[in-house]
Amino acid sequence: MALTNSNFIALKEKEYALSHEYLLSILDYNPETGIFKWKYANKLRRDSPNIGDIAGTTIDYKGYSNIVIGQNVYKAHRLAWFYQYGKWPDDNMEIDHIDGNPLNNKINNLRLVSGMQNSRNRKMHINNTSGHTGVYWHKKHQKWVAAIGNGKRKNGRALYDCLGYFDNYEDAVKAREAAEIKYNYTQPKR
Repeated sequence: MALTNSNFIALKEKEYALSHEYLLSILDYNPETGIFKWKYANKLRRDSPNIGDIAGTTIDYKGYSNIVIGQNVYKAHRLAWFYQYGKWPDDNMEIDHIDGNPLNNKINNLRLVSGMQNSRNRKMHINNTSGHTGVYWHKKHQKWVAAIGNGKRKNGRALYDCLGYFDNYEDAVKAREAAEIKYNYTQPKR
């Protein structure tokens, strides 16, 4: 989650304004299904949910389930963590969906990771043409190239280690997979 400093401050203020006790009083969370259900209905509001209705039916542009509490919108996976453990993640940690599915909010599918580790658990980019993350065809050299992010940055941009130029695709994929183990990447989501 790439946040600007002001967005990060707003997120923390919103989260700390919601008490664990209040969250438990308005929502039920099933850690085995990852589903939230409302515990109350507000008869004064026409669009209010009924008791037992599923919460988090709105999906944002990144595919995450959102739940509105009061005037604030919360990510369902962050609420699941808070509901289950009674505290928000530390400032330098993110909640990762292990299987890469942003709608799977089962507690055993959520883990705390650094931003770098979370970025290593991304699905293959939609514009990938080789079929494997970190492997591409180098037109000038007429060879396959394997590369991997090394966790370093320069001028705000990620730096990559070139793992080599290869005559065949399979060797480039093997080099990339070996580097994924070395750099503690999670299995890529295809």
